[in-house]
Amino acid sequence: MNTAAVLDLSPGAGLVLDGTEWTVERREPHLSRVQLVLDDGTRERVTFRFLANHPQCRSSSRTAASEANRGRQRKTAGTSRRAAVSSPN
Repeated sequence: MNTAAVLDLSPGAGLVLDGTEWTVERREPHLSRVQLVLDDGTRERVTFRFLANHPQCRSSSRTAASEANRGRQRKTAGTSRRAAVSSPN
């Protein structure tokens, strides 16, 4: 049985493709594409399908476990759901 790994495609995440480490620069989910960038500035736009079906594509071990909340706003007391619901008078 073959198990597929989940790729982190959030901006800033690292991917290893054919032994070369790329960084996700941005996602275009409405177009099913991701823009990848190398350290030297080389950019490559690829589809989700290409990455999912590529036999040598995996998440980078450098960014896979770091900062699970990357790119998300932290929850504060003022932005919690309870604070947004007014209490009955």
